[in-house]
Amino acid sequence: MELRIEEVKGDEIENLTEIVGEEFKNYQVKKDEKHIYLIILLDNELIGFLDIYDKKIFQKFFIVEQYRGKGLGKLVVEELRDYIKKIGIDERKLKFYVKKTNIVGKNFFLKMDYKIVKDLGDRWELKRN
Repeated sequence: MELRIEEVKGDEIENLTEIVGEEFKNYQVKKDEKHIYLIILLDNELIGFLDIYDKKIFQKFFIVEQYRGKGLGKLVVEELRDYIKKIGIDERKLKFYVKKTNIVGKNFFLKMDYKIVKDLGDRWELKRN
């Protein structure tokens, strides 16, 4: 089993929502220099993507439904930590925003050594401990 994270650039960005599929059809991909789009591949099959905004904010962390609950999220975060270090992003400065309705996401990030630093009404802001 090989897990990889790769940056999506150029024309591939415009096709990102088509690649990810129906589950995420309303996500607006923006082709600008402030967004870093990363795809998550498992044995060369696309299983998710991430959107990092301005090297400070994780806007999206998405795993295709059929791959959720299989322990891949932890592997993705470990791979992501290595990847962002290589491209010069300090993980401790990154923020995650998790909607309060996303209890699974919140609990996942708490297990991955993140903590809630702000209550923003409809969502929480999390940072790495």
